[in-house]
Amino acid sequence: VEAVSKTLNIPDRELAEHTAPRYREAFLACEASDEAAWRAGGTVRTEERIPGPAGDVLLDVIKVPAYGPDRRREGLLVIGRDVTAVRAAEAESRVAAAAMEHGGEAFVVVDQERRITQVNRAYERIFGRARAEVLGRSAGPEAGLPADISSRIALAARGGPWSGEVRCERADGAPISTWLTVSAVPDGEGQVRHWVLVVADISRLRDSE
Repeated sequence: VEAVSKTLNIPDRELAEHTAPRYREAFLACEASDEAAWRAGGTVRTEERIPGPAGDVLLDVIKVPAYGPDRRREGLLVIGRDVTAVRAAEAESRVAAAAMEHGGEAFVVVDQERRITQVNRAYERIFGRARAEVLGRSAGPEAGLPADISSRIALAARGGPWSGEVRCERADGAPISTWLTVSAVPDGEGQVRHWVLVVADISRLRDSE
């Protein structure tokens, strides 16, 4: 959109009147952000949504106005970067974070040194321990987890996610029958720096047997 308008030196509004309806709003939005850059008198950064054949493309756009000696508008330097995949990944991360925080199972995230870096509300409810009490602590009995949790993580490191029934403990000493799943969390380079422990309370199921 920007390239067509600037290369042909045709105003966005004029192009909007002679294009398919699905592109009209994109041209008008481009014109509005152009004018915002001119009025700001300096660099403006915004995001613009452009319809595409496979879906909308989201661009991170930087616009820099160029003026002549008499402050006459000479042109706009426009730099656009496709951030569609980045924004989609961010949205997925927000959904995953919400699911973790509000889900019924306890989530415990540990680092390579087996220190706890995050827990969710279900952990506090199931284990009777406040988040502030366990963050930074070792993932083990002091957090209500099995003493051999490191061996479970080692099994997951060798063969993928590990699952099994383990005995945990509430802060008041009451035992908890749980189903534990241990999974790796690779970073953007594929390196595993964290592990997530998903703990489902199955005490009622065991008590009913």
